[in-house]
Amino acid sequence: MLWQGEYIGTVTVRPPQPESSVALYRDPTVYSLSQFCVEPRFKGQGLGRRLHDHALAVARERGARTIALDTARPATALIRLYEAWGYAV
Repeated sequence: MLWQGEYIGTVTVRPPQPESSVALYRDPTVYSLSQFCVEPRFKGQGLGRRLHDHALAVARERGARTIALDTARPATALIRLYEAWGYAV
């Protein structure tokens, strides 16, 4: 996400990964979101939700029926955010 020429947020939409050692990621209907981040000074303005919603729409356009998320356990704030958005952890 760009604002006045500056990157203030990111999210990566990953398609199915046939070569993955993780069965979930090999499923052709599973897309994953990763590298999700909003620049700290821009947090609390709904930008994360906008990034998420756009990424979800892109994944669905490409055939996703399931969305997987991957994050480190210490990222408790991000995990809580995902749960608030309806994801199961």
